[in-house]
Amino acid sequence: MSDAVGVVRELVERARRLPAEIEGMVLVLADKKQALHDLVQVKAQIEASLAGEVASEVDEAGRKRYPNEESRKAEIARRLQENREYQETEQMLRDIRQECIELEAKLDRARYEHRAATTLLYLVASGVQGSNQAVVEAVLGVCAADAAQDAAREEKMQNFVNCLQTGEVPHESDQQKGSRQAKGDYREARVTVLEARPGKSENVIRAYCETGDGERGAVYGKNGTGRKLAALVGQEITVKFREGNYGWFAVAVK
Repeated sequence: MSDAVGVVRELVERARRLPAEIEGMVLVLADKKQALHDLVQVKAQIEASLAGEVASEVDEAGRKRYPNEESRKAEIARRLQENREYQETEQMLRDIRQECIELEAKLDRARYEHRAATTLLYLVASGVQGSNQAVVEAVLGVCAADAAQDAAREEKMQNFVNCLQTGEVPHESDQQKGSRQAKGDYREARVTVLEARPGKSENVIRAYCETGDGERGAVYGKNGTGRKLAALVGQEITVKFREGNYGWFAVAVK
């Protein structure tokens, strides 16, 4: 009985506590996205300023020092590389983007936990009111199993965040690959590609995508599949994939 009471208390505590935490994370995320917007503007201003300098620069004879687009682009790239403010802005952009990714992952988890807690409390209350002990025991059993899996879930979430940070794709043995292919263990989903970056592994692209249900996560593609992901940022696509602890691993994109 005490175990059951403890489970219900934990559900009540989650249902009570999580809304305030979610609100706080939403506000922090909004601030970070505003900071991203401001930094993008700073970056664009530096680029425009240097581009203007290069375009208007003349030599001793009064001729354009960089007369064609190719030479201007090369000179602009060189100056941007040497511009300390620009490089610091680029680094801040990378850092804040990573913070946003981590915060959105935590926010998704908190929303899921709140929905789960309120739903389970409703089921417990319905079972008690209807004197349906089987329902109550079933719900409490689910809660107990859920609690037993918390450590594994936390590890999976941390793996996901680490993977976003490093861009590494976890190794799959030949035996695992053969077993998966034999089972035909692939799925398809419609997602929107929010951003794409080179992964740490060679020829791998890590795309951050969102499903129609609002779930977000990493989708990895290698070689041609990865190049397609990188080219389709901002677009809705169909991805054929296998699911792993770190995200989805695309085998086809269309």
